[in-house]
Order: sequence, then C-alpha cells, then structure tokens
Amino acid sequence: MDKELENAPRSWPTDVAEIYRAIADEDRRLAERMWSGVQSTWPAQITGEDVLPDFRCKVAEFFTLPGE
Repeated sequence: MDKELENAPRSWPTDVAEIYRAIADEDRRLAERMWSGVQSTWPAQITGEDVLPDFRCKVAEFFTLPGE
C-alpha cells in the first residue's frame, strides 16, 4: 500500500536534538526518584506462597551474573 503523505514536512525541525535531550533528562529524573528507596522496600527473599510452597529465592539471585 503506497500512499503519499500530504503536507509532510520536508526536513526535521531544527530543535530535534533539544527535544530528545529534554526527554532523556526527564527520564533520568523519574528513574532517580523511582529507584531512590528501592533497596529499603524490596524483600530479601521471595517465596512461592501457596502456589509453590517450597520455592524460596533471594532477590539478589535475580541480579547475579553467571560465574559470580
């Protein structure tokens, strides 16, 4: 399906880099706020509760690379 776009801009706006920079800065600020208290709120161990009663896993194991 080939359709020509009517009234499509012929070039990028001159401030595209600035727009992406602003988005990245905002993403960084949100991530910092979101992760600032994570260490104190995550449980040290996850269990399977009623579904897998014998399952136990330390949260740190999810972030350990093979061989560590």
